[in-house]
Parts: sequence; structure tokens; C-alpha cells
Amino acid sequence: MTKIYVFDIETTGLSPYKDKILEIGIASLDTQSNYVEGEVFWTINEEVTGNEWVFKNSSLTIEDIKNSNYSIQEVIGLFTDFIRGKILTAYNKIFDFGFMNSNGFNPSCISDYPDIMLLAKPILNIRHPTLRIKRPSVQECLNHFHINKLESHRALDDAILEAKILLKILILKGEI
Repeated sequence: MTKIYVFDIETTGLSPYKDKILEIGIASLDTQSNYVEGEVFWTINEEVTGNEWVFKNSSLTIEDIKNSNYSIQEVIGLFTDFIRGKILTAYNKIFDFGFMNSNGFNPSCISDYPDIMLLAKPILNIRHPTLRIKRPSVQECLNHFHINKLESHRALDDAILEAKILLKILILKGEI
């Protein structure tokens, strides 16, 4: 394994069946050089109101969405072509893959890799009053691993940060 690809999405909400994907970004982690870089991202032209959480909590604008020439179907095709045969993961995979699968993505074209959030969970070991150990947020991981950045809620930027978290985990575990 030399490269692991990490993808992130930005959406209009939390439901893969009623909400929409607005951005998809892919970063790569070269496990030989420990180099992380952004690979590709797409903004998707969808109907939005401007009241969605992402517009209030990121630099993504309604104009970015309206000015995009890509439909979700086109982006799913481009995404599939780009990652076919590659090792792919995400932070909180169930969320990202849930949205992708509900939009027609077929994950059989990739080599699956463990969820970054689940890899981080026992390392951060954050106690929760009702759960034994909580699932750490991206920002909690960034803080724990001394990656001095804030989660931007932009797909490519966050994919890069999540790949850096994965790098720290793999180094800590002695896997690279």
C-alpha cells in the first residue's frame, strides 16, 4: 500500500435520503513519504435555500453551488472513475458512504480501508456519560494530534485534514 485516499463531503443536512451532497473532495496520503495532498474536488449544482447549516458554518456560498456545472450524477461518475481500484476511506464512513450510496455510487470498485474515526476512537479514549467511549469529532482529533487547524467544512480542506489525522494514527500505531 503506497497511497490511501480520503474523501469528504459537504451536505445540506444529515439524511442521505432527503438531503443533498454539495461538495466532494479527495485527498491522498502517501504512506512511503508521509506526504498528504489534495487531489480533486467537485462542487455540485443543487437546489438550495441558503438556510442550510453549511452556508452558515463554512465559506461555501450559494453562488458556488449555482455556478457549478456538475450534477450529482456527473460527479458520482467522475468520483468513481478517479477512485476505481484505489484504497479509499473517510472520517465517519457510514455518513459519507451513506450519502454516496444513496446517490448511486457502487463501492465495489474500491479497496475498502477502516474508518478514520473508528481508528481514532480508542486512541483519544474520550469518555461519555452514557456511552463508554465517544466517537471523537474531527476537531477533537486535530486538537489531540496537535494539527493546528480548524475544520473548515469544505470538502477538500477537510479531506486533507482527515488524511493528516490518519497519518498521525498510522505513525502512532507503527504501521508507517
